[in-house]
Order: sequence, then structure tokens, then C-alpha cells
Amino acid sequence: MKSLFLQAVDILLQHGAYVNVQDAVFFTPLHIAAYNGHEQVTRLLLKFGADVNMSGEVGDRPLHLASAKGYLTIAKLLMEEGTKADVNAQDNEDHVPLHFCSRFGHHDVVRYLLQNNSDVQPHVVNIYGDTALHLACYNGKFEVVKELIQLSGTESLTKENIFSETAFHSACTYGKNLELIQFLLDQNVLNINHQGRDGHTGLHCACYHGHIRLVQFLLDNGADMNLVASDPSKSSGEKDEQTCLMWAYEKGHDGIVTLLKHYKRPQEESPCNEYSQPGGDGSYVSVPSPLGKIKSMTKEKADVLLLRAGLPSHFHLQMSEIEFHEIIGSGSFGKVYKGRCRNKIVAIKRYRANTYCSKSDVDMFCREVSILCRLNHPCVIQFVGACLDDPSQFAIVTQYVSGGSLFSLLHEQKRNLDLQSKLIIAVDVAKGMEYLHNLTYPIIHRDLNR
Repeated sequence: MKSLFLQAVDILLQHGAYVNVQDAVFFTPLHIAAYNGHEQVTRLLLKFGADVNMSGEVGDRPLHLASAKGYLTIAKLLMEEGTKADVNAQDNEDHVPLHFCSRFGHHDVVRYLLQNNSDVQPHVVNIYGDTALHLACYNGKFEVVKELIQLSGTESLTKENIFSETAFHSACTYGKNLELIQFLLDQNVLNINHQGRDGHTGLHCACYHGHIRLVQFLLDNGADMNLVASDPSKSSGEKDEQTCLMWAYEKGHDGIVTLLKHYKRPQEESPCNEYSQPGGDGSYVSVPSPLGKIKSMTKEKADVLLLRAGLPSHFHLQMSEIEFHEIIGSGSFGKVYKGRCRNKIVAIKRYRANTYCSKSDVDMFCREVSILCRLNHPCVIQFVGACLDDPSQFAIVTQYVSGGSLFSLLHEQKRNLDLQSKLIIAVDVAKGMEYLHNLTYPIIHRDLNR
């Protein structure tokens, strides 16, 4: 079958087909061959003068695609045949090919790019400030990390991205590979208590993401649990210092909170006061005191009052206006129902009723409503309104999308979409994301997985 495709491409080219023709997303035939791993077709296209440096709609070149997919032979063809591909070409988010093969763990491609190209810039960053080493660490690609450091040195270890994170922070965010953490520490470039610009450490990352084995490992190796991070969004007059325990507590990682409360440093001979303050000499940091809980509840009420005052009146809903039908989804926040509101079929996100809402629950609800109420685009789900009167009855009402989720379509129903449908969906998603990213106050997604 492959030989038939090759023959078809050959015949088309022999009869004058334009080798650099671009489709709706500005992909050339070479882009598509590189993405799908068609080595012989790639050779043929190059023979007929395919431009290896033509850019797709988001600035991606064929070498970006081959690197992301791990096709070493195709990467070599693009670098060695005819006009050499630009190994430092950047896409619209400033990713170079090395970023992609590092992120997806293709260490053989990483090795080839670093060993065979003197022009390659191994420490270049994308728009988020991430080096190739950051991306390898965020995704736990230990073999790639070893290749990068062995072949390009340790310069990337000291670089911080826009989230105040070094590669060590990134590895602690991934949190599932203790060997990777130990390897980075063994480079003797950053110590275990290195703080980013906002003050947070690798231990903060591990606590926030719930990696209890890593938390134990870091503590055993001298991590200081009393170092504090600050909120960079606060004005200079405000002080909002946060220990790693607070980060774990905010995210509901109770096992880590317990570990931190009862952890005793080996060098200390006597038990520490359970209520030692952050930054003190003790190893324990208390969970919020009763006064702290009152402050937290006061802040939550203030957040809700501000939201009520700022939300346009037509978005204020009463629970009596909503008619609940069947459950269509659920999560840690509660349940999503299909229903009716103001003569519209809607989706209702109903927050779970707790004795008290945790600070993160209230904060998440207020943040979500404040964002949704200012969105208006045909490719973004329409906000109908929210119930704000009683925290035990918080609800967000949005447009109901009758087709269901793309995740369900692809992974549960196992539907095969034709190319036209895929392109329509992809373009709609891209338009929606472009709208979000180009707002006066952009909404940036660190991950898009649905």
C-alpha cells in the first residue's frame, strides 16, 4: 500500500503538481509526510525541491513535526538533503525543534540535533521562558534530561520561566521520578532549597501537586519546609507569604499536611513546637489556627460580595429559576446537570454542598464566574448566569452543547472523524483559544486536553 502512495505522489509530481502547495492550515506535503513518518515520500518531495523551511499556520516547520513525533530518519533527511532545515526555527510560541523532541522524550532525536549541528542553541526559551530542559523535566523524560546536560552543559539549570520555575522546580512538579530529582541535584548547580523569583521551592511544587514520596525524599535530603513564597500579584505593601504546608493545605493534600506537621529534622534533638511560625527554627508549621480560619472565611465572604456587586444583574440567577434534569458529568467540585433556565436548555454546574467551602473552592468559583461573565464569542461556551446567594447552593449555568464532549466522542465512543470534521473542530478550537489569548486581560491555558 505504501508503494502505491509513493507512486501516486511520484506521478503527481512528474505531471507538474506544485510541491510546496499549502492546505487550510498552511501545511505543505512535506509537513504532512514528516508528521506521519513517511520516509520515502519525504525523500521524493525533497528530490522535487520541497522547501524544508516553509511555515505552517502556527509557525511550525516540517522539522518541528518530525522532532515532536520522534522520526529520527526524517529529521536527518530534512537536515542533510538539499537546502538544510533551520534547526533554530521558531514557531509562534518560540518553540524550536529541540523543545518538541525534549518534551515528548525522543532522546535519539535530541542527541542527533545536539551532536550534529553546531548552530543549535540548546538553551533558547519559548514565550513561557521554558528551555528544552524545562519541558523534559515537566514531562519526566529522564533520558532526555541526561542527554541535554551531557551534550549542552548546565546553563539551562539556572534559567527560570515566567512561572518562577527552574528545571528543578519542573521536575518536582512532575514528581514521579526520584532518580531525575537526584540527578539534577548531583549537578551541584542549584541546591535543594533554591527559591524562584517568587520564593517558591521544589518542595512547594511537590506539595502543591500531591507528590508525597517526593516530599519525603526532599525533606530527608535537607529541604527547608519553612521557606516562604509570595504572591507576585499582590502590591508591594501587602504581605502574603506562603509555606509549602499552606500550598498542600490549599490543594487538600491531607497526607502531605500530616507529614509536614510531624516531620522532625535529624539535627534537632528535641521535639518542636507544633505551632512554630513560618520562617522560625522549628520544623513544624501549623495548619491555619482558628483565627486563620476566621480570616479565611472573611476573605471568602468579601470575594463573594465583590463578585455579586460586580456581576451584571442579568447574570444573577435564583435557584428557583433553574429546572434540573439528568446528570451529564461530575468531578471533585460536584455535578453537572442538563436542565432548563429562562426558557433555554442549559448545563448547570452545581458545586458540592459542604459544611464549609474550602478557600480554594470559593476562590475557584469566584474566579470562574468573573472570567465567564466577560466572554462573548461563538467558539466559547456562552455564560447564562450564576447562583451567588448561598455558598451551599453555588451554581454556574452555561449554554448546553448537545453534541457532547470531544473526549467522549474520541475515547469512549471510539468514533473515527473524517478529515473535514477534524479540520472544522480544530479551526473552531483555535478561534476560541485565539479569542481568549487576545483579550485585554488574556486567559492563558497551560494545558488544553479536552
